[in-house]
Amino acid sequence: MLLGFTRKKTIHKIVCVSLFKRILNGAYKLVYVQITEKLIDNDREGIILECTEIPLGIKQSNVFSPVFNTITIQAPNAFETALKL
Repeated sequence: MLLGFTRKKTIHKIVCVSLFKRILNGAYKLVYVQITEKLIDNDREGIILECTEIPLGIKQSNVFSPVFNTITIQAPNAFETALKL
C-alpha cells in the first residue's frame, strides 16, 4: 500500500495528488494493479472504475479480471438523452 494507507485512502490519494495534476507514472499504476489483484483474490468478479480519473491510470490490459469504465458505459446514454432535449 502507498504510505501504509488503506485501499480506499490509497486510491483517493492517487486521484487527488497524481491524476488531478496529470502526473501518471508507473508507481501509481502498479499500486492500482496491486489493489485490483487483491480484490480479485478476494473473489471479486470484476472491477468498476467509478471515478473518472481512475481509467487514466488503469486499463483492461493492466489486469486479468473484467474492468468496467463508467465513463464509457454512461456517456452514450447521456449523449442520447441530450439529443432528445
